[in-house]
Amino acid sequence: MTHDRELFKELNKSNIFKIKIGNEEQLVVKGTKTISIKTHLGIKLIFDVLYVLEITPKLVKCCSNIRERS
Repeated sequence: MTHDRELFKELNKSNIFKIKIGNEEQLVVKGTKTISIKTHLGIKLIFDVLYVLEITPKLVKCCSNIRERS
């Protein structure tokens, strides 16, 4: 998931639906598509990324920390 529209070269806006996150809040997905991220190892593609306006970088960081502990 990302809120950064600029990461998407194209965006499939026909995929609009709601998702539920850990605190039971529902967020609206405004589209899906592949994004490309430039890393020191080259360009990496991430497929089926959800475009969610309401998500914040703080929430993404929180979820990342939870996965690292698992």
